[in-house]
Amino acid sequence: MKLYLIALIFVLLLICSVCVVAESMELTVKDLNTNDAISDAVCYVHVADKTTAVFPDCESVEFEYEEEDVTIEVIADNPKTPGIDYFGCSDLLAIDDVVYLTPTATIKGLVKDTLDNVVKNADLKFECSKACIDFPDLTDKFGSFSVNALGTGHCKIYANYKDAMGFVSLDLAKGDLKDVEIKLDKTVLDIPEKSSYMWFAVIAVAVFIAVVLLFKYRPRQRRTKQKEGKEKKKDKEVREERTEEKTSSKRSEDIMHTLNKKEKQIVEFLLSNNNQTHQAKIRHELSIPRTSLSRLIESLQQKKIISVQKEGKAVRIKLTDWFLGK
Repeated sequence: MKLYLIALIFVLLLICSVCVVAESMELTVKDLNTNDAISDAVCYVHVADKTTAVFPDCESVEFEYEEEDVTIEVIADNPKTPGIDYFGCSDLLAIDDVVYLTPTATIKGLVKDTLDNVVKNADLKFECSKACIDFPDLTDKFGSFSVNALGTGHCKIYANYKDAMGFVSLDLAKGDLKDVEIKLDKTVLDIPEKSSYMWFAVIAVAVFIAVVLLFKYRPRQRRTKQKEGKEKKKDKEVREERTEEKTSSKRSEDIMHTLNKKEKQIVEFLLSNNNQTHQAKIRHELSIPRTSLSRLIESLQQKKIISVQKEGKAVRIKLTDWFLGK
């Protein structure tokens, strides 16, 4: 029986030796600048980055912590303001029953170049009041950055990427939430190294396709042009032959010498079109104004060189048999 009791006591002592005793602390939360108690905010208490306690009224803040816990962060946020109103951090061993919080604001920023391209991995520098939170050193992959709680007052933020620079100045009040945009003074064209091979492959494929299409369609275009050239040449020869045949008449040749330049153009055009065509075609092909063409046709008609025949709305012009020597 005695041995059983000794063993039980030993086990209890062993269990107690590894137990962590939780202690409680009650704090008064005050404004660092005014020394006034903060009462119009919700308090969030983070103990050693592992526990969070929420208090709807900062006037009554009581929480538990363990012996090995050494740090505490307290956020006081008024729901009526868009940003975080207060932030503070302290050593649990250094505080008594009061924790002082710094008035803070929240910013969200974006870095762009002169063409409005977002700039990722841009270097950042803050000349602002600090409230226990480290400022970011770089923009993220979307070109943005944020600071949840930084001190109030005048603030200047610089951004730099390669040889492009920019900055923004602003004044922050307690509880502010500011969206800022830093414009660099140059255009930033940067292709990530990860995708360099991909871009090279895309360009190579595009060049290959272009070369294939060039060699595929170029001979066809050349054959088409050659065919069109032969047809035009043949048509020209046929027209010349017809012209020669029609003008072989002695009367036609004599009459042609008496015509003015425009009249001669009309007669030659009729000869090359099987001795007849429509008035609209003559006007279009020879670029003769409508009024001038009417006078020329009337003159040729009076000289018995052409005859005019209406076909509905169209007018057919034809060389006379007398002119052709038939």
